[in-house]
Amino acid sequence: MSRLASSLVVLALAFALAACGSSDSSTEDFRAEADEICVEQVRSFQEVEERLGTSTSIEEEAKLQQELLPIREESLADLEGVEAPEESEKAWQGYLEIRRELRDLRKKQLLRLNKGDEEALQPLNQKIGDLNDELNEAGEEAGLLACASVLPEDQAKETEEVVEEVALTTDPKRVCDELVTQNYLDTGFEGSFEKCAKFQRENGDKFADKIKVEKVEGVADTSAAVTITEIGGEFDGEETTWALRREGDQWKVNLISAAS
Repeated sequence: MSRLASSLVVLALAFALAACGSSDSSTEDFRAEADEICVEQVRSFQEVEERLGTSTSIEEEAKLQQELLPIREESLADLEGVEAPEESEKAWQGYLEIRRELRDLRKKQLLRLNKGDEEALQPLNQKIGDLNDELNEAGEEAGLLACASVLPEDQAKETEEVVEEVALTTDPKRVCDELVTQNYLDTGFEGSFEKCAKFQRENGDKFADKIKVEKVEGVADTSAAVTITEIGGEFDGEETTWALRREGDQWKVNLISAAS
């Protein structure tokens, strides 16, 4: 497109916006402001998780959630200050109400973590998971991305490809050196590339033949969660969630856990 043609397109858009009023602009401003707050929350979470490492006990999880709670509170307060345009107001208020419910449940969760009450945690964790799904639905209805855990299509595809490669390939260097984080090595292999590589070499016959992607969620250029079902191999039919982090231009597997 020529410079002149580009200028004409810009002028045409300007006239269209003037004719339609400022709703489009206010909608985009709303989405950008809300999503920025949600991105900052995720990045703050990552900083805490990187410092504390993956929780391997109820005591460590209590410490983690204690540090995450004020970040959640601050993000909620910031989001409550965001004004939604009329067409998004109902969905936005529903979204905020769910976040308040989640805030209250997280406080109860922390109390039970501090008491070491694992039995009481199970139904509470399930409720938190269900509410997170509702939160994402409300966020999508309001037209949000980061606040609804919606990854851009190209990045969703990238995360799926990384998970598939780590789940299926036995190449030690590719997996242990290029496609997983240091936290992954710390959690599963005492921080050792050699132990990770040995696992890859010795367990290839147990790996799945293929995977079925059930769900992909995340925040662009930041973090993602890919839920899969393994097909074939030792864990045929098992559903797991793979947490990924973006490091530079590469998505890497950070943690694997049972799907909630």
